[in-house]
Amino acid sequence: MSTVEKVDLVKEVFNRYNRSAKVQELLSKPYFAPYLLVQLIERSTFMRMAGDFEIFRLCLQNSTAFELEELSKIPDIEERFVRFLKHIEILSDSDPSKAEGAKLIHLIFSIEKYKAYQNVSL
Repeated sequence: MSTVEKVDLVKEVFNRYNRSAKVQELLSKPYFAPYLLVQLIERSTFMRMAGDFEIFRLCLQNSTAFELEELSKIPDIEERFVRFLKHIEILSDSDPSKAEGAKLIHLIFSIEKYKAYQNVSL
């Protein structure tokens, strides 16, 4: 299966089962976690987590910088990463979403192609 097919499969399963907790838990396992992370960083989905970032944290734990780098080679996902960086940057420092999002941003900045964005206001 190609990376795009994996992303699409996880998106379909995630949405088909109404984002149920059981499905999210299953998709947060190591093989699927980076692909679920792509779904979770969509602004509307990320903001809906509002305080319950358990699945997001699991996906982060079960994703590697290498996997995220492979995902970033897909133009649509690269764009999602950049939009996520911009979104997190504008949040208030007191917003718990900012602290959680910063964990992914730290991982994204470990990818060579995003190092240029580090310490630059988007």
